[in-house]
Amino acid sequence: MLGGKMYNDYVKQNDSWETKAAKLYEIDKLRSYYTKLASSLKNELVELSGGQNCVGKEYVFHYSTREGSVNYKEIPELKFVNLELYRKDKVVMWKLENVGNKFLDKITD
Repeated sequence: MLGGKMYNDYVKQNDSWETKAAKLYEIDKLRSYYTKLASSLKNELVELSGGQNCVGKEYVFHYSTREGSVNYKEIPELKFVNLELYRKDKVVMWKLENVGNKFLDKITD
């Protein structure tokens, strides 16, 4: 199995697909790196600002708040309500994983 799917659920692709997949994989790695870096820098700015809105020569750094999520499971009146009736459509998500070529021989054409 690969990613929770049976091998026969996968279709081999050509070199053009492989090239684009490799580019996307590298971009995802860079995005992850820069996301972590941005989070670290933001935390440093929060610490340097002492939790206050700040302004520099070119930048403004400020905070805002939003309401927290509602935990519907904790609402007694909803215990017997079928919330599935109110669920929106499924969301399709794609995930690219680098598995090397170790599964290539298991995937049938």
